[in-house]
Amino acid sequence: MGNSEMGKIGKIGTPSTRAQSSSYVELRCATSFSFLRGASHPEELVDRAHALGYRALAITDRNGLYGVVRAHDRAKALGLDVIVGAEVQLDEARKPAARAEPVFDERMFFRERMFEPARVLLLATDRESYGRLCRLLTRGRRRTGKGGFQLFLSDVAAHSKGLLAIHVGSPERSLLAQEKDIFGDRLWLSIERTLSPHDNQRITLSQSVAMRLGVPLVATGGVLMHERERKPLQDVLTCIRLGLRLQDAGRKLLPNATAYLKSAREMASLFFDWPDALARTVEIAAACRFRLSELRHEFALELLPPGETGMSYLRKLVEKGARERFLGTIPENVRRQIEHELKLIDTLDFAGYFLTVWDIVRYARSCGILCQGRGSAANSVVCYCLGITSIDPVRMNLLFERFISVERGEPPDIDVDFEHERREEVMQYVYKKYGREHAAMVANLICYRAKLAYREVGKVFGLGLDQIDHLTRGFGYWSSGKVSDADLEAAGLDPKSQPVRQAMRWAEVLQGFPRHLGIHSGGFVITRTPVVEMVPVENATMAHRTVISWDKRDVERLGLVKIDLLSLGMLTAVRRTFDAVRESEGLELSLANIPAEDPKIYDMICDADTVGTFQVESRAQMQMLPRLRPRTFYDLVVSVAIVRPGPIQGDMIHPYLRRRDGLEMPDYPHPALEAILGRTYGVPLFQEQVMKMAVAVAGFTPGEADELRRAIGWRSQIHIEQLHQRLVAGMRKSGLSDDFAERIFRMIQGFGGYGFPESHAASFALISYASCYLKRYHPAAFLTALLNSQPMGFYSPHSLVADAQRHGVLVHPPSVRESAWDTTLSDGDPSHQKTWWATSRASVKRHTPWSDEMLNVRLRGVAVQPSVRLGLRVIRGLRREVVDEMLEARRRRAFKSIEDVVARASVPKEAASRLAAAGAFDDFGVTRRQALWTVMAIDRAPLLRTLRLSEEMSSADHLPKMSEAEHMRTDYATTGLCVTVHPVTFVRAHLRRLGVLGFLELQRVVHGRVVQVGGMVVTRQRPSTASGVIFMTLEDEDGHINLVVFNPVYQRFVEIARDATMLIAKGKVERTRGVVNVVVESFSTLEAPEPPVKVARNFR
Repeated sequence: MGNSEMGKIGKIGTPSTRAQSSSYVELRCATSFSFLRGASHPEELVDRAHALGYRALAITDRNGLYGVVRAHDRAKALGLDVIVGAEVQLDEARKPAARAEPVFDERMFFRERMFEPARVLLLATDRESYGRLCRLLTRGRRRTGKGGFQLFLSDVAAHSKGLLAIHVGSPERSLLAQEKDIFGDRLWLSIERTLSPHDNQRITLSQSVAMRLGVPLVATGGVLMHERERKPLQDVLTCIRLGLRLQDAGRKLLPNATAYLKSAREMASLFFDWPDALARTVEIAAACRFRLSELRHEFALELLPPGETGMSYLRKLVEKGARERFLGTIPENVRRQIEHELKLIDTLDFAGYFLTVWDIVRYARSCGILCQGRGSAANSVVCYCLGITSIDPVRMNLLFERFISVERGEPPDIDVDFEHERREEVMQYVYKKYGREHAAMVANLICYRAKLAYREVGKVFGLGLDQIDHLTRGFGYWSSGKVSDADLEAAGLDPKSQPVRQAMRWAEVLQGFPRHLGIHSGGFVITRTPVVEMVPVENATMAHRTVISWDKRDVERLGLVKIDLLSLGMLTAVRRTFDAVRESEGLELSLANIPAEDPKIYDMICDADTVGTFQVESRAQMQMLPRLRPRTFYDLVVSVAIVRPGPIQGDMIHPYLRRRDGLEMPDYPHPALEAILGRTYGVPLFQEQVMKMAVAVAGFTPGEADELRRAIGWRSQIHIEQLHQRLVAGMRKSGLSDDFAERIFRMIQGFGGYGFPESHAASFALISYASCYLKRYHPAAFLTALLNSQPMGFYSPHSLVADAQRHGVLVHPPSVRESAWDTTLSDGDPSHQKTWWATSRASVKRHTPWSDEMLNVRLRGVAVQPSVRLGLRVIRGLRREVVDEMLEARRRRAFKSIEDVVARASVPKEAASRLAAAGAFDDFGVTRRQALWTVMAIDRAPLLRTLRLSEEMSSADHLPKMSEAEHMRTDYATTGLCVTVHPVTFVRAHLRRLGVLGFLELQRVVHGRVVQVGGMVVTRQRPSTASGVIFMTLEDEDGHINLVVFNPVYQRFVEIARDATMLIAKGKVERTRGVVNVVVESFSTLEAPEPPVKVARNFR
């Protein structure tokens, strides 16, 4: 848009009393995505604008485009246009102009009181100017660290073409003049009326400056909320942002509630004397023709062999991969599916996307990084042939349209898991290959949840932190965040107090408000068009990472393509186990050559002997495995999928089990459903089944069925109801009754968006089986891999070591003479091979209720295992560079003493003290106290000689040895585990006197009996589907005890249940199909003589 055209709407307005139009467009509107400034969500503002009859609304969040996608998405359904813009802070406006001498300027004094700091609204008129706006915001964000913003007028000038600018706030003449030079007649000066005493004076000053510079005035509302009732929340947000109490905020708060979205009539009344300033809003809006729907994702250009197109090269790669996958002969049904998928990929122009993912996977494997695709991508035979996924979707009869469909009109979403410790190598390859202008990570929106919302708002209203903590002590990630009067009274708060009532009200409203941007777990946007011209990019907290302003939902809403490069700790552990087995046994293992369908593996899984494995180690899974009794790979796929919110909320687990066990006949209300649900006994467990049901009985196309799945998953009520009606109509047309249609819909709705795709469950089941195989046949190597891959998994290193010891693995403590940085395998002394069987058998028999015959079955086929030597990495606070120096010195010559270690490796005293306390010097024949004394005395030897202390006093020989309990306590304090004794051992006699049962005794107790059990808390889990139930796991010397805690009990004993390291639980024994639980009625503390440090891991 040229200056001459903009001149038509750039005339300077003067006061007038002529009749004016009621038309108005709000051009200055901040949402909750201005982070602790806007008090309304984008959707609320759009809904309000539509209700007020607006045809367009500008979304201008502070220094970014964070909320515009959500506003656009809601406005699209309402027929409202969203103008894209941002309100930016210029660095020149941060500091007042320097004066020659400190002269008091009365006008400046009033101006500072009347005006907010100067900023500029920038509005995009077309696609090109939008790209420049994104680049400009990117520059402002990337110039500083995470969360910062710095922009100069020179930056604005370099990106100003096509942008419209509205100066807001203080009308600094020098700044406005520079903006005029940049934008010409594409610049306006905002005037606002806030019903303050300074309104007229402010507008008069603005008019004066504007007339001198030839800048027209435009009316804006300075909107921060969709309705005036949000003013108290806006005050709360301001206080949180500034770290103030409400009573101390004073002039920092808005003086009144006028910053809400007003109707055109209200604005006409406010600006009755400035009709031209109102009219210009409509003219400016008309000039802003750009809409977010214009954005198009163009896949990155991949390097192709000469003469190849993207599609032809993809076809060749698929053909080559198919021959390798199917050993040279491609089955006809596979060939048909390949052609079907390639045709659809060509039609939708997705070849570039598949080539990009293929190359990323190729690079990872070339570096020896274990990876595997999952999710809906595993429904694609093309992905299977490209080596991206590992499950044959044709053999498993998976639905390709779950991955790609014409009707959905959206790009595919491929997720690839990489080893969690080496994923960064893959990410940096992406950045290096495509450049930071073309690749960036997707954001993760961090919102207020109940606990933090109550804490922050409580501080604003002056409530005591102790009271707030007491009030929210039972809150977790899952909490709804509602409190009762009884809760308030219990926390020492008066429910009738006005500050308390206000705090509770606004804390509840604050939940779900954006707090800040994080980074997605692995989502990348890779584009041919510079990504910085599609969305602003900023620095992440983590070095060498950049992130876009939008989260994954925003990206999906706009049809942009995301590639998920995810990390999976178990892949790291599996690869490390493969390496350890190769080095210790000379055996080459891989995911491809692990023997399939081994009955012993399924024996182990059915026994829920799965600590440390993948996907089947959680409390919920270990409860279900003895009931599910998986005996085939498909059974394992079901096991992975069934303990999910979808099947649980849809009440599908119990029907599945009854039908699988022959207690109930499968029910197929329509003949077509038997082919779909036959393998799962008439119960839908997978997303693909839900989609096939809609196709089979309602006449949906596969793409429409996926639309139904997505609508339910996103909880889009309007869309769900539309699809509901179509589903019923389709079934009626097929001759089915409305009752049957409603039954099917309830089944689908109950399943929701939580269920796994079958392909995803199969991909995870493959890794699950591999981890169980490694635990079963190579337990020592598997333990070293798990410990070296921490943090990961459900259990702490303490529990992993204790479980391995119960399976006969010998574990040695860290030692400066034997240990590396990592935990390693060690054959130990020459008698190890002879004694392993006896030791292993005795250990396993001690910790399990198995008979001798069962014991022989379980141990049969397990090779003699090496022992495990803990690495020095397990010692808390010990730095890697210190250990590397020690290992280099040890490589040159073995250590002879503590003094030798410290001297030759230049070990700092702090590090030497940590080694001594952890027992790493024990191999020198000294006790821990002697080792600590020696370390402390090394640099004090001259002093001791000067003081002429007796030899007895200057040596460590006089120090008493630690007791076994002290050793255990020190081990936990320094390494978080103990390899010699379990902590519960020291209180076992005390527990027996109290009548408290252990793991082995509990296995013999009948159903319904009330018992007491005790031990160390190792896990707490409260799934979102558990209806207020908390699952806890206690551990003793012999195994794990399962506790089921209902919320009233948990709340009554919350301090013990939440915080105790060791405890006693009283409750009723519940036995179901081999699973033993204790349904807790009460808790009590366990006064252990030497309580260890906490080792529990808490999950939701």
